[in-house]
Amino acid sequence: MSFILDALKKSESERQQQHLPGFADIPGRSVRASTPVWIWPLAALLLVNAVGLTVLVMNRDPAARPPRAESEPPAANSAAPAAPPGVTNRAGAQDSKPPTPAADTPAAAVQSTPPTQQAVSQTALPAAAAAPATTQAPATSAALPTLMDLRISGEIQLPDLHLDIHVYSQTPGDRFVFINMAKYREQSRLAEGPLVREIRNDGVILEYRGREFLLPRE
Repeated sequence: MSFILDALKKSESERQQQHLPGFADIPGRSVRASTPVWIWPLAALLLVNAVGLTVLVMNRDPAARPPRAESEPPAANSAAPAAPPGVTNRAGAQDSKPPTPAADTPAAAVQSTPPTQQAVSQTALPAAAAAPATTQAPATSAALPTLMDLRISGEIQLPDLHLDIHVYSQTPGDRFVFINMAKYREQSRLAEGPLVREIRNDGVILEYRGREFLLPRE
């Protein structure tokens, strides 16, 4: 029985060995000839160099021609200066003439100076005349005594006068004051007796029995 089993195993193993592929049966890889990677940049560089050389050769001839064209005009220009001798003679004739217009300008300048001096003097005169007018008003009002001064000296006996509101304007009709809470204008008489002679910027000038005095603005 064992002989039969051994024979079967042997035949089975032989059969399997016949069906298994060997090294000779394995198909070999087809070796492809791979192209090197560096050859493509080299080819592109050579192509760029070839194009650059072609463009340089094509542009070299036109660039060399303009100097010849530029070298020709000096010959024409050299003949041109010899043409206008008459122009130089005219210029010399004009230079030889006496400069008569230059003599007229100082006279005009001398004549123009007096009007400016007159204008300056005319503008300075009103300013000088206006200055005393501004200084006269404070001098007169400062020279007037106040109600307190006259009451101390005993010249006037009046009740207390208080300047409540004082409105001064360049227009006399717009000036008014409130004295002891009563409104008055210029040339009006107070209830206490004094006359409002003038309303000034620094106060009110009152007159009482022929005596003027200042009621100052507080």
